[in-house]
Amino acid sequence: MDMTIIDISKNNMHGPIPQNICLIFSNMETLKMAKNGLTGCITSCLGNISSFRVLILSNNQLSTIKLEQLTELIFLQLSSNNLCGQIYSSVFSYSTLDCCLTVGETIMLSTVTVLL
Repeated sequence: MDMTIIDISKNNMHGPIPQNICLIFSNMETLKMAKNGLTGCITSCLGNISSFRVLILSNNQLSTIKLEQLTELIFLQLSSNNLCGQIYSSVFSYSTLDCCLTVGETIMLSTVTVLL
């Protein structure tokens, strides 16, 4: 499909983010899946989409962060999840990320724990 903004927030979705979302929406720029019941980790296939810029996954039950492949993001919102894990500082050094919202999460930034 040739859709660039995918907003499936507030759809009572549960479980992990589907791996095939990257195949179905291979040209997406924005993915909004806030206020669902998503669990697990952010799918790494999103890093393979060169046009991908905005990721909004707040108010879910995600637990794992793997952002190493998401180097073209300009906006990331992950607040109100059950996140724990590490975001390596290298993610920010080669990324175009302008805004990262992780309110209320405990995240390891390299080897330093940051409470945001």
